[in-house]
Amino acid sequence: MRYIYKSILAKPLVNRIGKCSLLIVILLYGFYTQIKAQGFSNKGTDFWITYPAHINTTSSAMGIYITSDVAASGTIYVGNNKTIPFTVSPNNVTRKFLGPNAAGDAPNGSVYLGQIDGITSNAAIHVVSNNPVVVYAHIIFSHRSGASLILPSNVWGRQYIIPSYKNIGSSSGDYGYGTVTVVAKDSNTVIQITPTVNSRSGLRTAKVPYQITLVNPGDVYQVESLQDSDISGTKVESISSSVGGCKPIAVYSSTTWSAFGCNGAGSGDNLYQQLFPTGAWGKNFLTSPATTRTRDIFRIFVKDTATNVQYMENGITNLFPKSTLVNGSFYEYETGNPIYIQADKPVSTIQYFTTEVCDGYIGDPEMIALNPIEQTVNNVTVFSAHQNWVPSGQSDVTNCYLNIIINTNAVSSFTINGFSPTGNFKVIPGTNYSYLQEDVSALASTNPVQRLSADSNFTAIAYGFGDIESYGYNAGTNIKDFSQFLTIQNPYASPFNNNTTCYNNPFHAGIVLPYQPISIIWDFNNNPAIQPNSIVTNNNPVADSIFLTNGNIQYYYKLPGLFTVNAATSIPLKIIVNNPTSDGCSGIQEIDYNINISDAPTSDFSIRSTGCIKDSVYLTDQSRDNGTSIVQYIWNYNGIINSSLNNPATVYNNAGTYPVTLREINNLGCFSDTTKTVMISTIPQPLFTQVIPACKHESVQFTDQSTIAAGTLSHWYWDYGNGNKDSVTKSSTVSQQYDTTITDTVRLTVLSSSGCKASIYHLVTVHELPIAAFETPAICLNDAFAQFVNNSTITDGTQNLLTYNWQFGDPNSSAAGNSSNTNTGYINTVL
Repeated sequence: MRYIYKSILAKPLVNRIGKCSLLIVILLYGFYTQIKAQGFSNKGTDFWITYPAHINTTSSAMGIYITSDVAASGTIYVGNNKTIPFTVSPNNVTRKFLGPNAAGDAPNGSVYLGQIDGITSNAAIHVVSNNPVVVYAHIIFSHRSGASLILPSNVWGRQYIIPSYKNIGSSSGDYGYGTVTVVAKDSNTVIQITPTVNSRSGLRTAKVPYQITLVNPGDVYQVESLQDSDISGTKVESISSSVGGCKPIAVYSSTTWSAFGCNGAGSGDNLYQQLFPTGAWGKNFLTSPATTRTRDIFRIFVKDTATNVQYMENGITNLFPKSTLVNGSFYEYETGNPIYIQADKPVSTIQYFTTEVCDGYIGDPEMIALNPIEQTVNNVTVFSAHQNWVPSGQSDVTNCYLNIIINTNAVSSFTINGFSPTGNFKVIPGTNYSYLQEDVSALASTNPVQRLSADSNFTAIAYGFGDIESYGYNAGTNIKDFSQFLTIQNPYASPFNNNTTCYNNPFHAGIVLPYQPISIIWDFNNNPAIQPNSIVTNNNPVADSIFLTNGNIQYYYKLPGLFTVNAATSIPLKIIVNNPTSDGCSGIQEIDYNINISDAPTSDFSIRSTGCIKDSVYLTDQSRDNGTSIVQYIWNYNGIINSSLNNPATVYNNAGTYPVTLREINNLGCFSDTTKTVMISTIPQPLFTQVIPACKHESVQFTDQSTIAAGTLSHWYWDYGNGNKDSVTKSSTVSQQYDTTITDTVRLTVLSSSGCKASIYHLVTVHELPIAAFETPAICLNDAFAQFVNNSTITDGTQNLLTYNWQFGDPNSSAAGNSSNTNTGYINTVL
């Protein structure tokens, strides 16, 4: 039944949902692809998995699927004595199986939870990795299975509200029991549970809170409800006590076996889902229907019954009447269309697939926790649990799918394994978003890994169907606690940026709390990679700022001083807060965070310039982003600070040496600087003279007389016009011999030490040499004179013979004689 009311809320946003034959997935977290440690996401290094009650008990098996975008190795700890080492290569998957019984990589008996109400010591499956990974768990038995995305311990919360669904199928044996399992990583963790229904054991009464204590890390508490009851709305929270403060916990909702969706629903599956803490809930959700199905069921869970919740379908907005709120916990809606859900306070949205017989399509019940638009990602790697990739005979899943929701403007950027999808995106009416239902069955049968990426954040669910069987889960998500979180303020970022800083960048640290603490202790454990690293105690702290988030008051406390990290590894930080009024969780809280370290951009640029005053100097960015996004360039040159261009130009009007600095800022608010110098000089005044007339076969000399008013000359480039060139590094006289007559230009180019240059040209004509010749007469003894006739010539028609110089006899002899400027020479023969 649909309720049509006029909207009192806001407009559509968008993004997210996930589910597939167990298409499993790893978050690459595009915005921080180079971050070297886990952040507020499903990527991490420490995971705790519970193996809840299943209708087939230890005859079922648990698959643990580990993926990563980097090489990683680690250990899976199973019970007290068994360890399973693992390695995973980038963008691949490692699969390990517990059971059935004594089979697989390890037996499942020590971690399978058989108690209907009690604590099993050391029953959590603990996954530890040296580098960030993504983990999925998959409980399998033939046609009965369930799967979940596993959240790392650094994003655990302290309060959870349980989603589930009532079984309407078989009520014999162990069918139809709703189950809550809780695990802690710290000793003496006290948990309070307020059930919505009575327990199977008869020890727990609906709406009556009770407490249990998990004494040791890895202890697991399990409680089952009455058969065929709905545990939805059950509240699980960590509380403080005399043995310690309020500590983080992981909570799982499951069923032993469930069938639902219509009367006569006979086949079923077990439900299995690790839950998001209420602090990570959001206000905006987008959904897309599972392919081949005519409808899905959606439940929207609220913490506050006064929350207004609306949905938009086919462009029409409807408000859920408060009268339809079930058990003061959730609204339910069925549709085969994409919808946009909005609330004025944080909510959680769960998508359910129904029993096969109800709609006539293969596939049985599944439950998927969707992440809000506020927690989306832009890069994930999905593992598809096609039957080819699980133990033989344990699965019938052959059809695998991906549902993607993304801003319509970014549709063209979305790729699967680097290629455009085969399916088409469809616009979600009334929003700026589109959704895709992609069939990856053929891909999944031969390659279980699909890499999803886009220029914009998106939501994704991975899911699959087989005969009376289905799997599905959220493909990847951020899990930021909007009520309590660490903040890192990098030099160019707002205080509430994220928990990531950059190598060797100064930053401020702070924390946002939903209460005013009595004291805050900051403990870096003397880690030498961060400076300063001493313990800082702040008694009676005063909030630096107070603001509203999701309608709740929050307080921001900044740790005094600036910090820097000089290592590429994440920095653990423990914050101990004395909280007097923390929403049912008062007392000492130990909050563990990691300060993630990313590479700052590498600033670099080139300078293109003649080196001359009044000539343009071009500055060209050549920086590297190192896996983040450069969002701003700040140039400092020629008395100008410019942040509007990444490739500016300028002109210098005076000679000198000038510094140029470029600061690159990335989307984390980190920066790097590079300074170079540009040398500017006055324009050289080139000049040279030709010392010797230019005649063929004779050396012609050219003497430099160039000057420069400011600066120094560094190079002289001669071009003699005959194909020969010289490059010299000092002022000098150069010479050149010409073997042919030529009329051409000799060019001298002078370069200053700053790169400024100028040229001068001289026209040089190379002439032919004259040909000397004369007639020798017959000379007789006792002749008074001998006459010699000059027959010299010159072939160059542009020249005349001007002078003649005769030489008679040995110039060193007393008998020598000479004559000039005459065409005839005479000699006294008597001599």
